[in-house]
Amino acid sequence: MGQKVHPFGFRVGVTEAHKSRWFAPKALFGELLIEDYKIRKYVDKRLNRTPPFAAVSDVHIERTREELTVIIKTARPGQVVGLKGAEVEKLRPSRAARWRSRSSRSRIPRSTPS
Repeated sequence: MGQKVHPFGFRVGVTEAHKSRWFAPKALFGELLIEDYKIRKYVDKRLNRTPPFAAVSDVHIERTREELTVIIKTARPGQVVGLKGAEVEKLRPSRAARWRSRSSRSRIPRSTPS
């Protein structure tokens, strides 16, 4: 029986980028990794598992010392943003309470149909 390699792990660094972009000292690495998992789980539960479904395909996380940036790639940005950005503002207070970063921002890139 041959060894199987996960397709995403095989492509990381060649044709695919990492899902998280940050560096941490050894003491903080585990804590930040768990925090990334919780962020992805929360976004999936909030936007993919409850109606109206936003069809989120990727969640990328970037960190600096003071800032946490969550980039959400979705097929329906109108569902995530809401009227005049109301849905994004609903996510902000709960996000600040859950995670330890002082300031955070979200980007929802708009995709153009091909």
